[in-house]
Amino acid sequence: MEYEQYLITTSISKLSKIESDNEEFSKTLFSIDSFYGINNFKDYSFYLPTDGDLLYFLKKNIEKIPEVKELLTRKYLNKALWKTKAEFSHYLSEIDDNGRKNIYKQAEKYLNSVFKSEGLPETTVVKEIKIKTIAIQKDEIFIDLDGEDASFTNLFPEKDDRDSNYYFIPFIPIQALHLRKKLISGLRQFK
Repeated sequence: MEYEQYLITTSISKLSKIESDNEEFSKTLFSIDSFYGINNFKDYSFYLPTDGDLLYFLKKNIEKIPEVKELLTRKYLNKALWKTKAEFSHYLSEIDDNGRKNIYKQAEKYLNSVFKSEGLPETTVVKEIKIKTIAIQKDEIFIDLDGEDASFTNLFPEKDDRDSNYYFIPFIPIQALHLRKKLISGLRQFK
């Protein structure tokens, strides 16, 4: 989902630059005014814009914007190095948020250098993930054990990683997935 979001935002950003120098295209298509009346851009009129309007322009520029083809065909060139915050926390468990931020800053450059040396595509995308606030607090989940309530927190007293909100996902070329352990180990050096 995060990689798809990257493809969409990158495609729209590039499309806006192709269609107009000052992003007038995006401002016109995504304007609230288009929901109340006709909004014109070059030879096009927008009124109650839909995904179809945007898709038309994306398809029209598919050869100029490689992310559009990747998005529309769903043949993604990159996959997540880790998929969840749980995996992220597992691989970087003893590294604090400052160390994780250092890894984030170096990740794309490091990963692409490894891929270059391996003869793989240098297409790494590293996305910082905004964590949604969790409403469940400690000792709010209880498990029925033989008719008695047991606190989940007491049953599993591991470090609560919810206190750490920094999280990112590197998306690496599919051809590099076999290097997963090596890449994670290499990233950890930047803490």
